[in-house]
Amino acid sequence: MHNSDKKQFTLQDEKFDPQNEELLSVIIDNTKNPIHISGIVIGIISDVDESGQVMVDFSENFLTKPVLAKSMVEINESHKNQKAALMFENNESDKPVIMGLMHTPDNRIVTAKKNLTIKCGKSSIELRENGEIIIEGDIITSRAKKNNIIKGGTIHLN
Repeated sequence: MHNSDKKQFTLQDEKFDPQNEELLSVIIDNTKNPIHISGIVIGIISDVDESGQVMVDFSENFLTKPVLAKSMVEINESHKNQKAALMFENNESDKPVIMGLMHTPDNRIVTAKKNLTIKCGKSSIELRENGEIIIEGDIITSRAKKNNIIKGGTIHLN
């Protein structure tokens, strides 16, 4: 910046020292432009809205709020607050891409808005939104080392 181009900046009625103007320019430019990030960054899935848009936050995020992310894997509301491996489109910090979810040994909860079905060959387990559970297969075996308890309003055998 030439001396003739210098402007006086004020903050709470105090003048900036012209020597700090270059530093101020760098700070202003860095808030406008994303920083470049290469490699994998571990972030947190901070939100998933009804339309499936995913927001993530990470330590290198200098914005004041989480950033909209693309994803290589399916993400839903059950993944909120889970750690994710992030990379960045064109290495730009405002363009995160979720590469995968970090494995956690805790219990897993899988959610679905309507029905959830697990299938393998001729067998399946279906959970319906109305509370109905359907288990199908050629042979269904129930084993218990202690009590095998079946409860219901009415129990039909055969």
